[in-house]
Amino acid sequence: MGLQIAGVAIAAVGALCLPVGFSVNPKRDLSAFFNLADMGIFLKVALVLIPFGSIVFAVGYMLPGGEPEDMLRFGLGPVAATAGGCAEMGRVRAWLGRLFNAVPSEEMEGIQLQGPCWEVAGRRVDQADFFRALAGFVPEGSILFLEGGAHPAPVRKFLEEHAVPQEAKIALGTVWPRSTVFHLQATGALLRQLADLAQTCASPELCIHLHVYNSGGVLLQWYDAFSDPFYVSQRLPPERLEAFCGVLKTPWKDADLPRP
Repeated sequence: MGLQIAGVAIAAVGALCLPVGFSVNPKRDLSAFFNLADMGIFLKVALVLIPFGSIVFAVGYMLPGGEPEDMLRFGLGPVAATAGGCAEMGRVRAWLGRLFNAVPSEEMEGIQLQGPCWEVAGRRVDQADFFRALAGFVPEGSILFLEGGAHPAPVRKFLEEHAVPQEAKIALGTVWPRSTVFHLQATGALLRQLADLAQTCASPELCIHLHVYNSGGVLLQWYDAFSDPFYVSQRLPPERLEAFCGVLKTPWKDADLPRP
């Protein structure tokens, strides 16, 4: 709710600048204030603040928190907090999400690692080496999940040809703009082909976030892939992780991810 109030305040300041920008008469006043207005400063400020305030207001609707308790706390009355009011707010947030091509909060939710796990340094990991080593690391039947990326034509063609229906909903990593996602069978043959493709492109062209999961949950979680550290489930044997990190020449350590 705070973002919504801030958005209204920002847009209101912009709106107040409009009459100053349009109604100046330089013959009437030669003060610094009006000279600035004659230069179009206030008009430019208005044209920036009004759309920016509108975006902040829209983001406030799309984020969690605009629920009945917040509405009552800000004095919007019990009618707005009814099921009908919540449904109406949900429709507004969905419309705003489509307008700005953003992902609503409920779509962002999904399974992810939490609690004790292992953290692996990922900044210097070569993406081609990673996919080749991944083939011998994850168990049979695992699914590779790729989110986002500015895919060159060969990469997009490969992903579309090998995509499979999702077997689990993974917590997304990008709110805006809405990203493409692909679920792929993490077989040795596919990962080796993906490694070959990875040699021809930069990591942001392949994906932004990368995860591996199976029927038991997330096995490997990597938001901001090939930049930030990635996390590995302790359901995988530590000796297998040690061999995996040895191939990648990167260190690992114990970690404990907070519950979302």
